[in-house]
Amino acid sequence: MSEFNYTFPGPFTPFRHQISTTKFIVDNPRCFVLNEMGLGKSASALWAIDYLMNTGAVKRALVVAPLSTLHRVWQDEAFKLLTHRRSVVFYGSAAQRKKLYDTDWEIGIVNFDGVPILKDELAKDVASGRLDMIIIDEASAYRNTRTKRWKLMKSFSKYLKRFVLMTGTPCPEAPTDAYGLAKLLAAREIPWSFSVWQAMTMYKVTQFKWSPREGGYELAYKLLQPAIRFTKKDCLDLPPLLFEDRETELSKEQRIAYDSMRKDMLLQVQSEGGIDEVTAVHAADRIGKLRQIACGVVKDTTSGEYLLLDYKPRLQTLLEAIGESLSKVIVVAPYKGIMLSLVQEIGQHYSVEMINGDTPPSKRGDIINRFRHTPDPHVLLVHPKVLAHGLTLVEASTLIFYGPIYSSEETKQIIERINRPGQKNPMTVVRIGAVGLEWRIYKAVETKSMNEDSLLDMYRSVLLDG
Repeated sequence: MSEFNYTFPGPFTPFRHQISTTKFIVDNPRCFVLNEMGLGKSASALWAIDYLMNTGAVKRALVVAPLSTLHRVWQDEAFKLLTHRRSVVFYGSAAQRKKLYDTDWEIGIVNFDGVPILKDELAKDVASGRLDMIIIDEASAYRNTRTKRWKLMKSFSKYLKRFVLMTGTPCPEAPTDAYGLAKLLAAREIPWSFSVWQAMTMYKVTQFKWSPREGGYELAYKLLQPAIRFTKKDCLDLPPLLFEDRETELSKEQRIAYDSMRKDMLLQVQSEGGIDEVTAVHAADRIGKLRQIACGVVKDTTSGEYLLLDYKPRLQTLLEAIGESLSKVIVVAPYKGIMLSLVQEIGQHYSVEMINGDTPPSKRGDIINRFRHTPDPHVLLVHPKVLAHGLTLVEASTLIFYGPIYSSEETKQIIERINRPGQKNPMTVVRIGAVGLEWRIYKAVETKSMNEDSLLDMYRSVLLDG
């Protein structure tokens, strides 16, 4: 192995597996990083970029990532770890993205849907060598060779000196998923056709159904080379809790409802004599309505019924987070009114069961036993009041908050249902949010600063900037 003299910049001390991953990316210009979710792949990739820029091996690098990790992971980490590098997020309208691209940047960050918008600029810079490194986060989104997304990236990849595909779940549905990724990277020993690869890793059950052969997934990992892979079990130096924030967007319908509610709140405050006259109870009630909208549901105060809004962006972010976990998953949904819809949507992709206040105690026990002792369900959807007390659920090592809840104590108790004796893996807590209000609540809960004063401060912030 080549000598690796590098002083890791930034406020964090890298873990051993992160150092190994950084060096692997440096030593392997075209490679796969298959580390599990929560192991800090993004930090390793940024450190590798920095090292390669220090040595003159890379002039410009582009990170392609899901929207959910664009700001809360990649932007935040780039700004924290590499303050000396010019990092730019290409986000907004097409015109805004092109304007940002035309600036003097070293590390560019763009979401999947932003790549086609910048395709002409990227094609020119890749062909000329001005852009000489691309890293794709959650690369399993590029596993289908028939998609426009895959074909566009393939047109870039042949010119790239350095091309890194990162995903903890390279085969989310079947061993055949590996074929598209291997072909995109131009990995070694690729079967000459998809049908050959399918026959090697799958067997035909019916005319339309295939199942993995024994050893099919092992063959898939052998195809994805050169690669580095760490699991949480491998990383004994990890803390017991890994927090990962996923940013999403409001749908058009949610945005209209959210802005309308904020306008009504502002008018009401003005008519009642100003913000100083608002009580904490009143502020909590109005903030709660905004939280509902962000989650995709509104409670009719007259009938008490919940009305669903279009929440597709948030649902997609949730499904991405579930898909990245190789273990069982618990999803905490703060509103009963959204749970039935969520269980139906999740159920189209994963085995799932639900527990809320309407679930009879006897049925709750049956569901918990199935979750703990059988392969299905893979996902348990729960209301926070149900999960706060009395359960041990160490079979899951991924906990997803679909939206924030107010109580620090309740949040702590929920986490402790999973992060307790018997848990064999480091645990990942994923937090999903779409608006500034939600992130302020998460922060207040994390720092145990949720009180009347913080509620009023949040209320003021909402009125000012959302």
